[in-house]
This record gives sequence, structure tokens and C-alpha cells, in this order.
Amino acid sequence: MEQFLRETVDILLQSDSFFTDSVIRILQCDNQVRSDIVITEKNQLSTFLNQFQVIGGGGTDFRPAFAYVNELVEQGAFKNLTGLL
Repeated sequence: MEQFLRETVDILLQSDSFFTDSVIRILQCDNQVRSDIVITEKNQLSTFLNQFQVIGGGGTDFRPAFAYVNELVEQGAFKNLTGLL
């Protein structure tokens, strides 16, 4: 999981203007949402990676994650949600 995150961060950091218009939310989920980290600046990505710890470890169930994201959409937490990874 950590290697996946590191490679994803490397891709995101390749664009100088990425964070001008973007916010990243990193959810950790198993059978429930365990963590929701909001990243708004490039330097936060490095801090996040250096402090990353897996939380949870229960059964895999994507429904709570999608329900959580739907709630955030309904609350207006996203101005233009363009994808989930």
C-alpha cells in the first residue's frame, strides 16, 4: 500500500500546477471509513508519506467508502469531483 501511495505521489508531483486547482482526500477504509486526510499543498504529501500508517485491517467492503464520498458530495465538500482512485 505504501509503495502504491509513493508512486501515485510521484505522478502527482510531476505537474507544477496540479495543486493550483486540486484538493486530494486520502481515505483509509476496510469495512468502514477509518481515516480521511485532506491534502491541499505539495509539501503535505511528503509529510503524509513520512507519517503514513495503515489503519484498520478488517474485511474489505467498498460500500462504506462510497457512502462516505456520497455524503461529502451532498454536503458540498467537493466543488468538482472528477475521480476516485
